[in-house]
Amino acid sequence: MLNNIWLYCLSVKPLFLAGKYRAIHGQSKRGITIFMINNGLPTTAQEFLQTLFPEFNSNQQLIEIRPLDTGGGPRSRKFCTTIEEAVLHAMKMDKDNTLNVYFQCATLRPEAKLDNKASKKYCHSYNFLYADLDPQIKCPRTKAVTKVFSKEELMQKLQDFPLPASIIVDSGNGYHAYWLLDKALLDQALLEKILKRFQNLLQCDDKATLVTQILRVAATTNKKPLKNGKPALDVKVVGGQGQRYSLDEVLKSVGKIESVQAESAEQNIGKNRVSENKSINLFVTRPKQDLYKNPENFQELLDILKKQNPLATSNMPELGLGKTFRCLFHDDNAPSANIYQYKDGYFYYKCFGCDTFNDVIGLYQNIFKTDFTTTIQELCNFYGIEYVRSKWFLEQIEKYQRNALFIKEFEQQRYDVLYPNAYKLLWPRLKQLALLNQYALEKMSMDEKYQLDGESLFFISYDYYANKFGLSKNSARNYINLYAVLGLISKRHIGDVDIELQKKSMEQSLKLKEQHNLSHVQPVNYYILSDFFERIQLAETRAKVLLAFSFKIRTCMNKSFLILALGQGIANEVYPDARKVTEKSNAIANSFNKTLLKLIEGQGYATRAQVVNKTKISGSLAVSSRRKEREWDRHKNIILTKNGFTEKWANNALKKELKLRNYCPVIIPQTTAQRIGLEQKASGMHP
Repeated sequence: MLNNIWLYCLSVKPLFLAGKYRAIHGQSKRGITIFMINNGLPTTAQEFLQTLFPEFNSNQQLIEIRPLDTGGGPRSRKFCTTIEEAVLHAMKMDKDNTLNVYFQCATLRPEAKLDNKASKKYCHSYNFLYADLDPQIKCPRTKAVTKVFSKEELMQKLQDFPLPASIIVDSGNGYHAYWLLDKALLDQALLEKILKRFQNLLQCDDKATLVTQILRVAATTNKKPLKNGKPALDVKVVGGQGQRYSLDEVLKSVGKIESVQAESAEQNIGKNRVSENKSINLFVTRPKQDLYKNPENFQELLDILKKQNPLATSNMPELGLGKTFRCLFHDDNAPSANIYQYKDGYFYYKCFGCDTFNDVIGLYQNIFKTDFTTTIQELCNFYGIEYVRSKWFLEQIEKYQRNALFIKEFEQQRYDVLYPNAYKLLWPRLKQLALLNQYALEKMSMDEKYQLDGESLFFISYDYYANKFGLSKNSARNYINLYAVLGLISKRHIGDVDIELQKKSMEQSLKLKEQHNLSHVQPVNYYILSDFFERIQLAETRAKVLLAFSFKIRTCMNKSFLILALGQGIANEVYPDARKVTEKSNAIANSFNKTLLKLIEGQGYATRAQVVNKTKISGSLAVSSRRKEREWDRHKNIILTKNGFTEKWANNALKKELKLRNYCPVIIPQTTAQRIGLEQKASGMHP
């Protein structure tokens, strides 16, 4: 989904080199640095996964750790964003004697976590090839054992294989073999062909030809023997050469690979090769008739473009799908490229020689070296899609593409140094911002009703945002409000938009009200995304103020706090309503402040309960106890910051000094916190 955002990087960082292990630096012929350990073999789960998934922590994909019980039944899977997270979960699951721990061989797209699925369509790329050598070969139909191999015979198979395995893992009863690649493989059809060829040569488990294959995590245990009263078996690395292979080296080593026998419902690859002297030129003959399509939004436009057959506009329109021709992107003496149509209706250019794989839009960019916006404009002109040629439309596309570039650079270009405060608030929520930008791009409408102040309007409910991005509803609301506070997104009141959109909004609200039996539902908000490059300095300025007041998104994302910290104007941008901090609220805050100062002066600390209970409010200011607590929570961070106080959990030293009865949160001067050792330290927590 985020092809312009998530980049895959293949340089391996030696994160696992420590202690007794010695790094041996080598250079592959493609310039990829390889880090070996002693004899080149990983021994721990950390080293194992780091070797299989180089530079994984920066590529924004997912690793799935999947525990299965000893009977093969599934348990709750976990999608991990870092190697460390995957290792910790795998080791935690391995402590359970009823569980065997596996990992998905493919890296997964971010959507897999949102949908809690790891099926074929969620698989992103493959850093290695794999085989599962089981001692028992079973009939696929009857499941009866047809042949049995000893472990020595299985190892001999690997030793006789024309391509030495990079890593060999003893899985307990058999072996898992891995062939590391120097470049991630994206083409699942080609992967399946290679794995089937491996299976034929090795006579191994044909189930291991799945693109969704799971294999055991090294340094865990195989607990299947426990069912028969036998000890569990260690899963460990026992051999391998450690090298990484190019795709060409793989194909040359294992001999001829049969073409995929794909059904027409899936893809038509490799049928009826054509003459080697034929060359093809694409996008040279305009269609005889303009499409005159009228797409409702940008996603529909992309859908239309991707369903156009490039062969129909080539110098060889008679060439059939799946017939090969000389690749446009490398010196192709033996024709290895073709165009096929997938079951979703999209057309793809695929070369088995240089591994080029593009849809129609990417193919045009690759041929003519155009940027995304220019490509869309030229393709619309080429196919006669009149409606989207407006300057405004193209400017909006460019804005969303710049935002995607901003997010990529935010990750890679040390924005933590350039904009440290904005970085603290945005970094933990960057993926959700990227997905929101992508959503806004897809929903961009050509209808003028969805335009305001020269910008594209879109709407998204908190419920939908939470469900789509795996958040709670409160988190979804807080994230969007934070983006609004920082100036990256603009909320538009329902009264500002077109009357038809107001009606749609009210209909949506009534629908939610009926579905959930609610007494009141606010109308759906409309939004405009800003140009992130233009707003980052504003975001840094506002973030600096928020953090100066000890901003925490869970407790401080409310209008009263924003009014006190940033002013009424900015608060109104985020909460477009008439609410203000009343004189009564300010008077109560002043009373809290006086009580707090007396407590600190008298005993050196204060607690929340003490401040609330000892603040006596009477007369016109009198409020309920619950209202007092809400007012304290609303004003607390502002009061503490202005007085140089901080709230900390007491440690042993503080408990002893203040003569506290138990460990609890206390409000103390920051100087006391620094002296005791409770000063703010960097941690994995974020505001």
